[in-house]
Amino acid sequence: MIWTGFRRESYIYRRVTWPGLVEAEDYGMFTGGRLTHSALSQLRSQGTLDFSGSAMPDEHDLVRVYYQMEDERGEAGTFALGTYFCSIGTPKYNGPLVSGSVDLESTLRLAVKGKYGRYYTVKAGTNAVAHADGIFKRLGLRTNEPRCDYVLPRDVVYEPDDSWLTIANDLLAMAGFASAYPDAYGVIQMVPYVEPQARKPVRTFNDGVDSIMLPEVSRSDNADDIPNAVYLTYETEEESLWAVCRNTDPNSRASIPYRGYEVPLVDQVTELTGATKEERLEALKAKAKAKLVDNSSSIEYVEWGHPWVPLLPNDAVGIDYLTAGLNWRGAITEQEIEVGGHCAVTGKARRFIRSGFVTETEGGSW
Repeated sequence: MIWTGFRRESYIYRRVTWPGLVEAEDYGMFTGGRLTHSALSQLRSQGTLDFSGSAMPDEHDLVRVYYQMEDERGEAGTFALGTYFCSIGTPKYNGPLVSGSVDLESTLRLAVKGKYGRYYTVKAGTNAVAHADGIFKRLGLRTNEPRCDYVLPRDVVYEPDDSWLTIANDLLAMAGFASAYPDAYGVIQMVPYVEPQARKPVRTFNDGVDSIMLPEVSRSDNADDIPNAVYLTYETEEESLWAVCRNTDPNSRASIPYRGYEVPLVDQVTELTGATKEERLEALKAKAKAKLVDNSSSIEYVEWGHPWVPLLPNDAVGIDYLTAGLNWRGAITEQEIEVGGHCAVTGKARRFIRSGFVTETEGGSW
């Protein structure tokens, strides 16, 4: 496909049966709307569609949105943009016609809304990824059948109000996996986490002769939100440990000496390595330092516009806006996609900038 030239565009809105996720007939009442893909939201994908016609869409089933394009050579392609549960707003009737809008939520809606309702225990020795996979399958969802050898070293207990998604993502994180996300067909994907800096850019946007990047690019950061102290606790029936790590480097803009006050980050740890109390305390101190270093990274954000190309949240991208002196690499966090006319996308991406600094760490028991 030629992504940098003229294109003819159209859309298909197809009913997908529930349960089963089997494609059925095409809907004719949808006129367009907006889809939002986000790496930072629970649903990961949601949106709205407008409709007008002699009938309303079926709220019981799902809708799959396809984007069709034909490039300047006549080569055509059809690409799924997302598969969604529908919720109809307030319809308006005009004789035999009805119009309105539907709110769209990804297939993760079932895991976000679903709860066990009682304390939920995952036993020591359980394969964490396989158990997370089983949660999604019991909800009637398809998955990418992930494989991992990691097993839980101890029982993990979840609160009655924890959602199935919270439980599944926590188990995945223990195994070094990223949070679960739905692909465009509603299939739940579970993959090992890879740092954005370690990923090769899927696409680089530039301002050269084949540019599809719109000329205005915005850039920002989160310098004011960086913590300079991390407090961790670890509690079992046998012992209670604490550790704190502080940024005391006067040359660091985020440090306690530079700012003149603490910006603390407080958390609990549920697993520690070490055969003795002293070894576990050292492990807790190491976790406090690692967490401070991770959270002390400044984050740069870039936002830009472009016509639709096959990209997803968490994909690595490059922005080479040479006339503006911008040579930037990061990972996509959000895409706002206009559907119905020209498939325009507003992309948002971020990157972490890590730097070394002096720290002081202490800990103990109570």
